[in-house]
Amino acid sequence: MGFLFSEKVVTPVKLRTDRDRAVYHFSDLAQSLMTCANDGVVVFKIVPFEQDGLSIVYVNEAVTNDTGYRLGELIGKSMRFLEGAKTNLETLARIRSALENWQPIREEVLNYKKNGEEIWFAIDLFLISNQEGCFTHWVALQRNITARKTLDLNLMLNDHSYRCDLFGHYYSARKQPLYSQYLDALNASEAKSL
Repeated sequence: MGFLFSEKVVTPVKLRTDRDRAVYHFSDLAQSLMTCANDGVVVFKIVPFEQDGLSIVYVNEAVTNDTGYRLGELIGKSMRFLEGAKTNLETLARIRSALENWQPIREEVLNYKKNGEEIWFAIDLFLISNQEGCFTHWVALQRNITARKTLDLNLMLNDHSYRCDLFGHYYSARKQPLYSQYLDALNASEAKSL
């Protein structure tokens, strides 16, 4: 189930044409997609752009499940409270720049759950408009990619251990004695990729 709060109440109207029925059906379909999606859907007010970020007006259940926050703790706030010590400031600057320039953006962001646990999201942030073509809201689709990021890190650590083995010494990347000597021996371009 999703949660949407609006400043005005919408009352049902009698549908007169097939086009009206199609628009109404599409609206129902869109609502069902947002509420049933496995990925998080967050809708933000378009204005005002506040210092703390965009104000949330809608989240689906996937967002509350991923973050551990309840609906009441999310509506009216920005997503900035999910940031923490390891959240990449360059990524946040790119997102802010895209918002200020009214541009869609796709980024991977390290955030934190309510319990303090790290969580990675792949975020697609874009604008939606009304029938007149005026932008009305920002929408963020966010996929929890924590498992993939953990796997990538484990593969990288294993790759580093394997490379150390090829160098003539087997040391886990977490054990440093000869590993730093190995890194010094790498050429500059290979060291940058690590």
